[in-house]
Amino acid sequence: MASSTKITLISCEGERFEVEEVVALQSQTVKRMIEDNCVEGGIPIPNVRSVILAKIIEYCKKRVESSSKDDDLKAWEAEFVRVDQPTLFDMMLAANYLDIMDLVDLTCQTVADMLKDKTSDEIRLILKMNNDFHPEQEETDRIKNSHPRTRQQYYSFWVTRLPWIHWTRAALFLLIPITIGRNLTQWVKTQFTWLRKRSS
Repeated sequence: MASSTKITLISCEGERFEVEEVVALQSQTVKRMIEDNCVEGGIPIPNVRSVILAKIIEYCKKRVESSSKDDDLKAWEAEFVRVDQPTLFDMMLAANYLDIMDLVDLTCQTVADMLKDKTSDEIRLILKMNNDFHPEQEETDRIKNSHPRTRQQYYSFWVTRLPWIHWTRAALFLLIPITIGRNLTQWVKTQFTWLRKRSS
């Protein structure tokens, strides 16, 4: 890394991380703050915990050091996202907040692979979600879901039935097997972004 300029990132717990500017610039959010001369005293990252920020910095360093076509990078990324679910979801949120699209793509792909070809019951089990449907309602919904839906009907159906679930989990739960045959990674990103805007 040729740059000698240091940028200080501050996690939500107040822990400070000093990184090379070229590494910090992997985040479009941080890049905009640097361009606006908002670096004096450090750049606060209020939505990201220290342990997750350390992972994000590790990823950014690797991206700077490696070519995007590097096979070793792909193997490293596969190992990088081999983490527990809470950490994976937190990294997804942090990557989205920091606007690091390569990492957004990587984490969304990982979640898509995790949920691919799973039934609704299997998805609930993976995401540790309780089934709060009454048996009669669930049977009715299964029959309704056996028919193709438009995207808007699909949104309305699930959002009205999941009003109290944390929006990130709700976004992932939308990936019921009705999505089989579609690009799951794009679906994760679409639902993730849509519900994030809806919850703000």
